[in-house]
Amino acid sequence: MPGFVKDFIWSLSFLTVIPVDPKGRIAPSRMGVIMFWFPVVGLLIGLILVGVNRLATLALPLALTDALIVAFYVALTGALHADGFADTLDGVFGGNSPERRLEIMRDSRIGSYGAIGIGCLLGVKYAGVHVIPAGAWLTPDALNKPAALLLMPALGRWAQTLATGCCQYARGGPGTGSLFVNATKPWHALIAAVLPFGLTIGLFGHPGCVLLAITAAAALVWMFWVKSRIGGMTGDTIGSVGEVAEVAFLVAFAGLSARG
Repeated sequence: MPGFVKDFIWSLSFLTVIPVDPKGRIAPSRMGVIMFWFPVVGLLIGLILVGVNRLATLALPLALTDALIVAFYVALTGALHADGFADTLDGVFGGNSPERRLEIMRDSRIGSYGAIGIGCLLGVKYAGVHVIPAGAWLTPDALNKPAALLLMPALGRWAQTLATGCCQYARGGPGTGSLFVNATKPWHALIAAVLPFGLTIGLFGHPGCVLLAITAAAALVWMFWVKSRIGGMTGDTIGSVGEVAEVAFLVAFAGLSARG
C-alpha cells in the first residue's frame, strides 16, 4: 500500500467511526504528515453530511432534519472532539493550577463545566445549521446549508492542525497527543490550509475571506487562552480547538447568509 494511501486511511480511521483498517501502526515521525490529511477527511465528512441532509429533507421536517444532522455528525466522529471539548472545559475552569487542570482533564467522568459546555456546543451548532438557508446543492456564491456542511468539518480539522503545529505538548509524559504535537510544525498547518481555504475562497470570494478570518481568529484566541492555562496542548484541547472553530464558522456563515 502506498504511504500516502496508508496515511489517509489512518487519518480516516482515527477521526471517524468508518470501519476502515489502517493496517499497521504509523511511525511517530510521520504524525506531522498525517495532519495534512485531517482537512481532507473533514471534506469527506462534509460530503457525507451534505448527502444525509439531502436525503433527510425528502421525508422529514426541516427542524428534525437539522437536529439529526448534528447528532449524526457527533456519531460519525465517535464524539471524539466533543468529548475533548468537555474535558477541556472541566480542566481549565475546574483547576487552580496547570497541574491540577491537567489532572482533571485525565478524568474520564464529565463534570458540570463539561456538561454545560456540551449542551451549549450542540445547541449553537443546531441553531447555526437551522438558520442557514437550505439550498438545493452546492452552487458558487450561495451561502447555503450544503456549503456550510461541506466546509465546517474541513475547517475544524484544519484548526486542529494549527493548534498541533503551533504549541508544545502540555504533559510531561507520553500520550497520543504528544505523538502529533512533537511531529507537527507550523508549516504543516500552512500546507493543510491550501485545500479548505482555497475551496472556501473559490466558492465565496470576499465573503469566504471573512469566514476564514473569523474561523482562524476564534481558533487562535481559544488555542492561546487554553495554552495560558495549561502550558500547551493535549489531545483533548486539540479537539476543543476544532469545535470552537466550527462554531465560529457556523455563526459567521449564518450571519453572512442573513445579510445576503
